[in-house]
Order: sequence, then structure tokens, then C-alpha cells
Amino acid sequence: MTSAKAQLYSTSLDLARRLDLCASLHPVDAHGKVNRGTGPSPDGMDWKELVRKFTKHNPGREVTAQAALTEHTLHLLLLKSAQSSHYHPSTSHRSDVPSISPSTPPKIAWPPLVLPSDRSTLLVELEALDVLISSGSGSEGERNSAKVIWATGIYAVGDFEKSLEKVGEVRKEVPEDGSGERYGFTLRVLASLVEGEHLLSASIGQGRREEGMVLISLGGAGKVYNDVCDILTKSGGTKDDLALHVVGEDALYRSAFWSRSSSDSSAALIPHRLYLRHSTRWSSSFRPTKTLLIHRSLRSLLHEIGPSRSNPQTWHAEVSENNKAQEAILRRTTSLPSAGDVNLPYLRFLDDVAEGWRIGGSGREGAGEVIEIMYNALTHTFQSQRLLRHLMFALTSKGSYVEAGKALKIYVELFDKARETDAAQVARDVRKFRAKADAATMPVEKIEEKPVQVEVDEDEEEFDIDSDREFVRTLTFGARVSCKYLDDPEKGLKLAERAREIFDEGKDRSLSEDRKEESQIERALGVALGALTAKEADPLTRPARHTLALTHLENAAVLDPNSWETLYHLSYQLAELRQINPALEKARAAVKLNGTSRDCWHLLGLLVGAQKDLGASLQVLETGLDEDTSRADLSDEDGVRGELREDGLPMQVVGAKVNGSGNGNGNGDMPFLAPVVRGNQESVALNGSSHEVENNGNGNGVDGSLLESKLERLPTKSSPSDRLPRDETEILVSEIQIRMTKNVVIEAMEGPEAALLDQQALLAYFSAAYADIRQQPEVTAGPDIVVPSSTLGSSTSTKRSHSILGRRRSTRLSTGPAGDMLGSSLRAPQSTLSVASARSANHTPSLSLTASVVSLDAATQSGTGSSTGPTVETNPRATKLLVDLWLMTAASFRRAGRLDDSRGAIQEAESLDADDADVWVQFALYNIAVGAVDEARISLIKALAFDLSHIAATVLLARLYLASPKQLPYAEGTLETLTQRQGWDVPEAWFELSRCFKGTGRAGREKECLVKALGLEETKGVRPLSCLPRLL
Repeated sequence: MTSAKAQLYSTSLDLARRLDLCASLHPVDAHGKVNRGTGPSPDGMDWKELVRKFTKHNPGREVTAQAALTEHTLHLLLLKSAQSSHYHPSTSHRSDVPSISPSTPPKIAWPPLVLPSDRSTLLVELEALDVLISSGSGSEGERNSAKVIWATGIYAVGDFEKSLEKVGEVRKEVPEDGSGERYGFTLRVLASLVEGEHLLSASIGQGRREEGMVLISLGGAGKVYNDVCDILTKSGGTKDDLALHVVGEDALYRSAFWSRSSSDSSAALIPHRLYLRHSTRWSSSFRPTKTLLIHRSLRSLLHEIGPSRSNPQTWHAEVSENNKAQEAILRRTTSLPSAGDVNLPYLRFLDDVAEGWRIGGSGREGAGEVIEIMYNALTHTFQSQRLLRHLMFALTSKGSYVEAGKALKIYVELFDKARETDAAQVARDVRKFRAKADAATMPVEKIEEKPVQVEVDEDEEEFDIDSDREFVRTLTFGARVSCKYLDDPEKGLKLAERAREIFDEGKDRSLSEDRKEESQIERALGVALGALTAKEADPLTRPARHTLALTHLENAAVLDPNSWETLYHLSYQLAELRQINPALEKARAAVKLNGTSRDCWHLLGLLVGAQKDLGASLQVLETGLDEDTSRADLSDEDGVRGELREDGLPMQVVGAKVNGSGNGNGNGDMPFLAPVVRGNQESVALNGSSHEVENNGNGNGVDGSLLESKLERLPTKSSPSDRLPRDETEILVSEIQIRMTKNVVIEAMEGPEAALLDQQALLAYFSAAYADIRQQPEVTAGPDIVVPSSTLGSSTSTKRSHSILGRRRSTRLSTGPAGDMLGSSLRAPQSTLSVASARSANHTPSLSLTASVVSLDAATQSGTGSSTGPTVETNPRATKLLVDLWLMTAASFRRAGRLDDSRGAIQEAESLDADDADVWVQFALYNIAVGAVDEARISLIKALAFDLSHIAATVLLARLYLASPKQLPYAEGTLETLTQRQGWDVPEAWFELSRCFKGTGRAGREKECLVKALGLEETKGVRPLSCLPRLL
């Protein structure tokens, strides 16, 4: 029977070894209890005394006693060697680099072997241990453990072959029942690790190809460690098994780093995940540097795989968890840097976070996490340029445009200051000064031991200073943010000009020779100038600015002719200047480069329509809608070519030649005064109803003999995009706007009744698409938004139906499944228009538009079970889009003579946003149609109260004033101002101004205005350019 003291010293020896106290001078106290304190116990036992008492009370266990003494000696000598070479098991691995291919083994810091001068001491202990092993003393388990100690010691003196031979004799598998001394489990892990390290040294140092065996051995060590932890967890946990974790961590670390040399990325994830799973068992102070490196290695694997090659939801979740874990380690182990220094680990982490977010699609939800991480980093970084750059991009994606503008402002100030003062050299000087100061305060003996190195290797330095290229790219992006989202084109122009200035300095040779980067700058300058000109509407500066904007965009197109984005913006600018033919040429080229962009097709359709060929315009628009938009948000780097004819029309079979005639009433009104929906406004004739369009075949008409051809999809390479992926609302806007333009063309060709049928499908499309947006608010790379077939019924087939126009008629059914669904689910609200009385309760419309007046709320229920539609607060862009749809319907109802239905549609729009000036303009048109001129005037005044520069409201109000000679001077003054500023290209404004001059007998001025109006009308599209984005 074992005595109490035998049990005490047996337990204490095993526990001391498990606690990794082999290098401790006094592992136990005088009573034989393990010393768990931080320092040596003055009256404690040293290792020799502990082993002596263990042997005394446990006769027959000499093998374990000698193994403990040998291990003690080994640990002391390895500690001495590590100190002499300044090796630390955690911090010395800061520069480790994982393997990235079989030809590039990992770069891992190696712990030093025993110093040559000390090897004889260890060999004596090893010889004594070998004698006991060979004699057969002790149990099989004791001899197995002793062999591991012997193999490790022989390895430490450099005899790798003998070590590997001895390891081969060791039984490494773990008993399932967990029998045996617990420290023996640690030694089994150590045996596999020694074998793996021998193969590692042979593969790296001796050039032998041992990758497979290395992975097997290290993976085996990791498996043994994992099995041991599982077994020990069932019997009290591994809190006291520090030595086990030291050995296991080393095995898992090397296995993870080496796994990438011969495994694919997905397979290499396994050892990385295993390491990080076990890291949760360790204390926060245990090997944080190595844990951080494994996190970075795992992140690089995830980036390499990407969400497209894995489960996207799982991928994003793992990246997010990685972000949180790395951030926690960095916030615990780093701090705000001293002057001249940077917190390099934290800055690299921020780069990794931003890169992961970019690879994941630059999503809106992901942007929130990036923003939080960047703000948290402010406590551990100082005036970081890259932090502000990443923050600005993420804030933009999140929709926090004002905050993004502030971050950009500080970023530019920091960069300019660093550039003026040569911040890199200042940092070097500060570091040298601090090093010299440290040397001056260091004791003499320390200086003699190790001289202070004050010279810095500039090749290995890293500063938190962006390169000129990065700065220029950020400025061009910032110019876009300022123009598109902040409505500050003046600031955008300054940013673009600063980018041009940096580029022209030529300090970065590679940047100054990069034509694509220069094209990006020229494009930013051109777009910003165009936006500024449109906003300020200054008649004195407009011509020169327009010319300069056009010059910059033309330069951009020459520098990078394969940029479809540049060609789109150039075409837009040419169209704004009413240069339709060259604009059409550039739009065709943009579609050829990216045949999936709705906006490119939309612009092309408008330009063809501006040539008064509505049949061809309709064909272009419908072809654009036929295109797959799963890649519609591509940047210039990834275009999709579309094949067009020389005249700009798509290469597709269409129907017979169109010789359309409108539904004009023959009242002699000028054609360009017809009421045509113009995006957010409406150009109106005095009677508000004439609509005469004639296609005389002189334009680029459809000749019915085109050959059918498929779109040729060829990826192109061009300059990097200066924009983030569009969110789903922006995509929806593009989808709806092109359909609205198509609807305007349908009304011009077939009349308002045909347009009303098409608007039915438009409203249903919006309801289904917006339901998807509410369910998935994340920003994506531009998926197509389609209406589910169950929503629109069987009539939603995308196949082209035969008609005299050779086009499909969308979904124009007043009866049947689609009509029934829309009639029941899209209902009229109960509220009434605030400025008018309710409609007659017993009114019945003459032609059903699926219950005529419909609303969005119930339609969204079919897809989501919720009745929440867009509001100005939740989604102002979608709300504005729906308002415009209702106003378009109201205009068509009015032109069809269905005034009560028109009023109901206006009521729908007013219920969504009563502060929208367009609502009150349409209500004014309704009042004119019913003869309520005074109410119309009140509505127009209210519209101008909401938007003082509203063109349609101004023109229509001036027209009403023209009816009274006393108010003619007011009308003339208003129109004079309008035609010189925002309405310089509006033919209706010039025509009304000619009427003012006619009324005052100034025939010369009247003629000038009429000529101007006629010239503008000849190049006017069916809708204004404002229905397209000025900036993509």
C-alpha cells in the first residue's frame, strides 16, 4: 500500500512538471507542496531534493526520477541558450511568415539548441537515463516517457538522427481511459513535436522535400494534444497543465504555418481553426504574438477563398469573429505609440479589416463593423492616415456622408502636413534622439554589454504615411462623394484639382506614368466641373466651365479608352450640351464595353429618342431591360461588351418599321409643348393635354432587316473603379427609371391608355423589389432585382410577344390573375389630399386600372408579411421614386381624361411626401384641367415654397400670369431669370418668354426666343437627363 508521503511526492513531482516548473529553483516548499508563487520560496526544495525524496518514498521508480533530473537540466540549459540569443517563445515570432506555396517554406523563429559548451553536462544526464531505459527498470509507461525526454535531449544537442530513431520507439497514442500519470500525456505530444521539428529542419535547412511527412507529424502532435485536452477536460480540466499547452501550442502553431505549403486554402483552414479553438483554453497573456499571427494567417486564407467559394454567411461570420479576436488582443497588448513611432501591428490589422470588407463586397452592414473598429483604434493610433482613409470609405458605404466628408477633410490635412514637413524624416530623427537619450541614461555596465543601436535600417521602416498613389485615389473617390452625396461640387472640384497637382509633381515616377490613374483624375475634374456648373447655373461662367468639363472628360477617354464609366460621363456631358450625335457615339461605346449597365442603356435610349425616333428608342430601352444585370455594377476593371449596330441600335431582330403617329388633338400647339414627364418635373403646354409626336423616318429608324446577334461578353481590363458597389436602392432607382422612360415612349407612341396598362406592371415591380430591399438592406455588388413570377402571375413572361412595334407589352392586363392581385392588394389610403376635398365616394372609373388608385403597403405584405412601405425617414430615395411613379400615373390619367383617377394618384403621392414640390405641380395641372385656376396658382406657389428653383412650377406659374396683362412684367422677369440660369436649356421656358415679348410688342426678342426654343426642342429627349445619375 502506497504511503501518504509517497503519494505526496509523486503528486508534487508530476504537478511541478505539468506546471512547467522544470527550470524553477524551488518547485516545492519545505512541506512538499508545489510552489505556485511567482518567485522562489526561500525555504523550498530544489529539484535534486525533490527527486531524492520522491525516490526515497517511491522505490522502483528510478526511471521517472532520472527523467525528471534530466529534464530539469535540459530546461536550464535551453533557458540559458535562449537568453544568450535573446529568444523569447512569443515575441521572437513577430516576424514569422507562413508558407504560401511548396516552393516557399514558412519563415519561423527557431528556439536555439543547447550551447556547445554545455552539451557535455546534458550528455552525462542523458547517458544515465539511457542506461535505466535499457535495463528495463520501471513500468512500460515510465520508460515510454523517459524515451521522449531522451529523444528531446539528444535533439537539443544537435543529434537529430538519433532523436528521430528514438521517437520512433515511442508509443504516442493516448489511452482512451486516460490512465497513467498526467504528465505522460504531455510527453506524448512532445514526441510528435520532436519528430515534426526534425523533419522541419531537414526540409528547410537541408533542402529535403519532406512537406507531407512534416504535416503528418505536426498534425499528429496537434491531434494528440487535442485528444489529451478532451480526456483531461472530463477529469477536472487542464488548468494545471501549462507544459501541455506550451508543447501543444508549439505543435499547432507550426502545423498551421506549414499547412499552406502543400494544402489548398480550404484544407489549410483546419489547423488554423484548431489552433484558435484551443487558444480559448489559454490565459490572455499566453503567447499573444503567435495567436495574433495565426489570426492574420487565417484571415489571409479567408481572403484568398472569398465568400464566392464558400458559404457567404459563414464566411462573413468567421471574418467578423476574427476581427473581434484580433482587436481584443491588440487593445490588450499595444498602446498609443510614442512620438515618431507607429503602432504597426494595429495599423496592419486595420488594413486587413478594410481588405476583408472589400473582398466581402463592401457591404453596408459590414461597413458598420469597420467603422466601429476604426473609431476604437483612435485610442491606439495617433493621427493615422490609413485609419481615416478606411473610415471614409466605410462611412460612405454606410450612408453617413457628412461624417465621411469630415474624415476626408482631416485625412487631406494630415497628408498635406506630412508632405510639407517630410514626416518620415522627422520620425527618423525623433527615434534617433530617443535612442541616444536612452543610451545616455543606461548604466555603464549595460552599455558595455550591448551598445545601443541608433542607426535605423530605412528599408525595414514603415510609417503611417500614404503614398502619392493612395492619396490621389482617395481624393478622386472623395471628389465623387462630395459631388454625388454631399451636393458640394465645389469641394469635389478642389479635391480633384489637388489630385491633379500631386500627379503633376511627378515625385512618384510610377504614378506619373500611369495613364489610367491620370484618366481617373481627369474624369473627376470633368464630372465635378459639370456638377458645379449645373448647381450654380451662372450664365457668366457656364460656357467656359462646360467647355473645360468636356475637355477633361475627353482627355480621360483618350487616356483610358476602355473605361465605360468615363465614356458614360462624357456622353452625359455632351448630351447636356445638346451635342446629340457625339453623345450617341460615346454612349454606344459605353454599352459595348459594359452591356449590362442599365444606366448606359438608359442614356443610349434617351439619346436615340432625342433624334425623334421613338421606335428605335423603345427598342434600345427594351433591349437594355432584357440584359442580365447580375454583373451590372462592374467597375472599369470588369466590363461586359455589348454588340451594337453602327447606328447605335442593338443587334437583334425587331418587328416592322415604325411610322408612329401620336394622339395629338390637332389644336395647332407646338409639338415640344406637349406635357411629357421629365423625371422629377413635367414640361407642360398651356392646355396641359396636347401630345403630338411624329416619326417621319428621317432619324435612325428601325428598318426591320437587322440580323440577330447575341451580346458578346468579353471581360476587359481598365482602371480601378473610384466608387463602391451600389446599394439596392440605387440599383432599384436605375431599374425603375429606365422603365419609366420606356413608359413615356409608350405613351408618346400609343397614347395614355397604353401607358396606364404598362404603369400597372411598374407599380407591381416596385412593390416586389422594395420588399426584397427591406428584407436584405446589405450593400451588394449589384444583383438584378426581379419581380417574382408569383407576384405578377403568368403574364410576366420575359419572352417578346408579337406586336406591330416588335416589342413585348410588359404586363398590361385589366383583368385576370395579375389584375385581381393588384386590385386587392394595392389599395387607396384613407387620408385625403390636404389642399382639396375628398373624391366622390360613389365615383366609378370608366376603365379599371386594377382598382385605378393603388398603394404600396398591402403589396409588400405578399412577400414579407409586413405592411411597411418606404417613407421619407426610412428610405427617402425609394420614397421619391414611388412618388414619381404615382405622379406619372396621375399625368397619364389626366391626359386620358380620367381626372378623378388622376386626383387619386396625386393623393397617393401626397400621402408619401407632402413636401415634394412635384406633387403640387401635378396637383396644379389637375386643377387647370378642371378649370380651378386659382387653386392651381396656390399649388404652384406652394411648390416653389418647397423648391424655389423648380423649373416646371416656375414655367407653369408664369404661364398662368400671362393670362393677365397686369401680371405680364412678373412673368417676364421670372422667365428671364430662369432662362439665364437653371432653365437655360428648357424650350418651354423660352417659348413662354417669347409670349411675354409678343405681348409687349418686341418682335425681335420674340423671334430670338422662338428660335432658341425650336433649337432646344429639336435635341430634347423624351425625359431630361436628370432621370439618370450624373455620377455613377
